[in-house]
Amino acid sequence: MSGNIYEWCWDWCGKDYYAISRVDDPQGPPPPETNKPWELNRVRRGGSWREEAEASRLTTRSFDYLTYEGDNDFQLARNE
Repeated sequence: MSGNIYEWCWDWCGKDYYAISRVDDPQGPPPPETNKPWELNRVRRGGSWREEAEASRLTTRSFDYLTYEGDNDFQLARNE
């Protein structure tokens, strides 16, 4: 399904967070201290059908604000 649609992640977007986070199961940065919807950015992975081939890889990481209605979706996951 890679390249079909971006996958929303639970992590908030934090500049350079992954460079300083633990390698195994990083928890993500804390939520931003703002009420401005355009500053509430969540990480998204993969790519969408609108992107170039290089941007549709599973390792592609970007972000977008929560009220964006574009090419974003999510996958349900279960933790036992």
